[in-house]
Amino acid sequence: MKRLRRQARKMLRGETADDEDDSEDEWSEDGEEAIGTPLDDIDPFVSFAEVLGQLQGVMPGRYQALVAGADAGVMAALQGMSEYAAQIKQKKAAEAAAAAQQ
Repeated sequence: MKRLRRQARKMLRGETADDEDDSEDEWSEDGEEAIGTPLDDIDPFVSFAEVLGQLQGVMPGRYQALVAGADAGVMAALQGMSEYAAQIKQKKAAEAAAAAQQ
């Protein structure tokens, strides 16, 4: 909305878009222009860890085939992502519990 107002003022003054560089202003994250989506609530690490966990539980053979060619670095990265996802889930659960108490 602010961007449209700025552009309208420029047009009324006879300025063109090239007269003033306000590229930083266009992408600012102030409260008025911040837009949320349902995807904002989805954490990719948590989703990835959940999918791998489900794959391991439901199709262990396919999971083994998937990780069979992975070296120690990849396996360490997968383990680290799983641990990080568990921390995020715990943090979100604690925040939800605190919000429910208020």
